[in-house]
Amino acid sequence: MDRVHDTAIAAAVGEALTYLPAGIRRIAESADFLLGADPVFVGLHRYEAISAQSSYRNTAHVSYPHHSLDQSLTLVMTPHDGPCVNTLLHEFGHVLDYRLRERLGYWLPAPRALGAYAARDRWESFACAFHSWRVDPAYADDTLRAWGCGGYDPASRAWFDQLAAEL
Repeated sequence: MDRVHDTAIAAAVGEALTYLPAGIRRIAESADFLLGADPVFVGLHRYEAISAQSSYRNTAHVSYPHHSLDQSLTLVMTPHDGPCVNTLLHEFGHVLDYRLRERLGYWLPAPRALGAYAARDRWESFACAFHSWRVDPAYADDTLRAWGCGGYDPASRAWFDQLAAEL
């Protein structure tokens, strides 16, 4: 179920989707959306804290079925996130990663970590590589490139190009 509390974020979702090839766009659209609302307040999560430093209440994220009370795959943009296309592209990377794991029955190997944030774990590495693929100079405008996840990896670019062609 999609819950839209902020039309500016909803418009940014539409814009972010235009950067995705058709097959990947269909996968990205398969997630539920919670846009512009506190995910703890509306009952999506059992817990507030992501870590000692961050909260689900003010952090864009993908809530996986095993983390959410309604067992949905939900892309969350909190009121603190605003309508950020770059953040949405990163979160769409998490949706793609999860849906590919569902199809294949195993997690794909993580792309090479591009920057400190991507080096946190394989999930962030995948989402950052996906985001960097979409903001690669061959695909995106200057606004998206300015955000960046840490650089461009030709091997990841080739892998995502092939995936997009197959979907």
